[in-house]
Amino acid sequence: MDAVRKAKLAPENAECVKGKKTWYMASWPKEQIADAAKLVEDLKGMRNRKVWVDGKESRWDDVFGFTWCNEQRDTAYRPLEYCFGVDEKRLNIWGCKNARMDWTKWSDWFSYGSFKKGGLLKSGHVFAFDKKRIRHELETNLYKFRFCPHLNFKLIEAVLENLPDEVEVKPKGDWTYKRDYDESPGSIKIKEKTVEDGYSYTDEYHTSGVEPRTPAIGLAILKAAFSSAGIDSSVMCQHFSGHKVKQHFAATRNQQAIYTH
Repeated sequence: MDAVRKAKLAPENAECVKGKKTWYMASWPKEQIADAAKLVEDLKGMRNRKVWVDGKESRWDDVFGFTWCNEQRDTAYRPLEYCFGVDEKRLNIWGCKNARMDWTKWSDWFSYGSFKKGGLLKSGHVFAFDKKRIRHELETNLYKFRFCPHLNFKLIEAVLENLPDEVEVKPKGDWTYKRDYDESPGSIKIKEKTVEDGYSYTDEYHTSGVEPRTPAIGLAILKAAFSSAGIDSSVMCQHFSGHKVKQHFAATRNQQAIYTH
């Protein structure tokens, strides 16, 4: 049986008889858990399999949930771009697409926070990100992938640190209001006067968060995070600066928006 042969290649391995059945045990240090991927592949669909982490039995998928994604990365044309979502033309700044927190205007995490008065004469709005909630979301979404050898938690923390604590919404600024379909707790009502081709009209909607105007804002945060985490910035330049990240944001050509409340 090929799985038995692979189990015996583990740094620590043993076998025992329990209930007239032979059990094969294989152990790896946590930082080398990816080395067990081939054995895990052979054990797919097998009922009598168990895994322990730090002496405690764990759910199989909570430990080896990363293996399918790791296999996809291995076959990707540009593996690093696969992790950051660039291969799908949708950037995520956390270095793992399984964070499910892309840098797109429809991402829910751009509503994690609250508005307060800000700007000139307190006539505008400033959005304060709730970084504790963002961190909790990341930890929850990435739990099953925490043993992935390509997941860099130091980089994730650096990205969170370089994400602005607060952003101000301006007509020509980096951030704009995130449109909601309906009013929700914590949302505010916006009146937006838009001038286009000599005509003006007023649009009213509710918002509970913000959205970045371009992917360039996220790339700037990611570049700063690379530096903070001690990662060679040339890696980013090679894979991101010269690569076209598809624009997912509404065009604002020939438009001038004035926000009121």
